[in-house]
Formats: sequence, structure tokens, C-alpha cells
Amino acid sequence: MSDNTRAILYIVLVVSVGLAIAILQRDDLTEESAPAPGHASEPSLPDGWITVPERFEQVATRGRPANGTTQGMPILDGRYQVSIGTFEFNTPNDGSPDYYSISIERAFERGSMVVSDLSFPLAFVSKQKLQASPQDVVSADPETLVVTFDLGKGVFKYQLPSE
Repeated sequence: MSDNTRAILYIVLVVSVGLAIAILQRDDLTEESAPAPGHASEPSLPDGWITVPERFEQVATRGRPANGTTQGMPILDGRYQVSIGTFEFNTPNDGSPDYYSISIERAFERGSMVVSDLSFPLAFVSKQKLQASPQDVVSADPETLVVTFDLGKGVFKYQLPSE
């Protein structure tokens, strides 16, 4: 092996070890700061949500099949619809729900289109509200166009666009 090759290999080794040490020393990669499996690391809320509980986090549902039970209700003279319900992932579990979901949909002649939805841990829903109907959980103010989901342990508010 030539001296030039040895020098290059030595430089690559030193740089690699230095990068490995720098990565291991980063504070934000500790086990305590890692998000729990199935939960988003930061609450990146879709536009329109103006109130969510403290320490709110969404459940990561993309690409994870789930079954659920939802109930819907028209609001604001039928221009919108809300849906609420519990879901469980299609993985071996005890049959109890894994998360709760709320959505606001724009009503059309033959159905609706989701305007916004949130999926989150059951910790934000009281036992009394877990199986409650939308009439017991959701209110909509026709003047301010704010839709409120009062789930007992958490209140969520969505600002609809002015029409």
C-alpha cells in the first residue's frame, strides 16, 4: 500500500470517528426525548385548529390500517358535518380502542369532503365522553363559525373559513 493511500485511509478514519462521537453526544437523540411509538414528535396542527389541550400530540396513523366506530352529525344548517369516534389499529391487541378521531367535513349533495381531522390518544377523552353522541360533544357557533369538541379532558376548537 502506498503512502498516499495510507494517508487517505487515516484521514477517512479520523473524520468517521469524529462524526460518530459528535452524533453520540447530541442531546436531542437521548431516549427520553424520543417520541413514543405511534405518536408524532411535534404537534404539527393542520390550519384552522385554534385551541387544543396542553401537551397535545397526534397519533401517527398514515400507512397504519385501523378499524373504527364513528358517529356523524350535520352542523350549521347542514353546510358541514362533524364526525367523532374511536379506532383501533389492525394489529394484535386486546380489542380496546387505540385512539380517538374528530373531523370536520364540508357537505355536498352526494356526500362530504374532509376539511380537517385530528387523531389523538384516548387520554384527552373522558370515560363519559368516550361513547357520547356528537350532540353531547360538539357545538358550532353560526356567528363566529367556531366548532368546539368538548371531550371532557380536552377541548378542541376549529375556525371554519368565512363564507
